Amino acid sequence: MSPPAAWKETAIIVNAFRQGLLPKSMAQSYPRLELEKVYGAIAFYLANRSEIDD
Repeated sequence: MSPPAAWKETAIIVNAFRQGLLPKSMAQSYPRLELEKVYGAIAFYLANRSEIDD
């Protein structure tokens, strides 16, 4: 069973964030990602960093 599309999008955003990309740049680089979703994924990552980075 493959992960939901939202997980894949979140992984893309988190990896880009770790590489130093700004949210607006991420949304421009990946047109299917809305800026609000980019910020939401980053906020979720920052709130749960220890669990996600394990």
